[in-house]
Amino acid sequence: MRSDSHLTQYLHGASTNKEDQLSWLKNYYDRAGDYYFVVEEKTSCRKEGLVSLYNLDNLNSRAEWGRWLLRRGSLAAVESVLLIFTFAFQMLKMNSVYSLTVADNKKVVSFHNSVGITSQRELPEYILINTVLHDAVEHSLDVRDWPAVRGKLENYARRLEER
Repeated sequence: MRSDSHLTQYLHGASTNKEDQLSWLKNYYDRAGDYYFVVEEKTSCRKEGLVSLYNLDNLNSRAEWGRWLLRRGSLAAVESVLLIFTFAFQMLKMNSVYSLTVADNKKVVSFHNSVGITSQRELPEYILINTVLHDAVEHSLDVRDWPAVRGKLENYARRLEER
């Protein structure tokens, strides 16, 4: 997926070389408070993509989620977000979870808004990708708003499953 420019146009550059990726993972395993998940299709166990929870701030009980990459045509968006928030709020007991999205990534910004993650702020020239600064949108979800968002995500997931 990292070699698909359509999927990675809004992500930080990464090598598609297998050895480089294995080296990145080796260093990753030494990081505290950084969780990386492989998203799999329930019945076939086919790898759908990746999602992470990182930059854990235990003092403020806040974490960032991102590194979200799903293969083309995947239906795992809703459930992968449902799982990352469930992990953050129910297992790690975070009070707030945020994500940073390149503002031009309208599809992802719209997704966040559509599921009720409406607490947002604009960050001009905030994300550097391949030597170019991009405006960002920060979406933040507070644990108090989690039940309503969880309900929306679960409803969306049910509708997708019924298809």
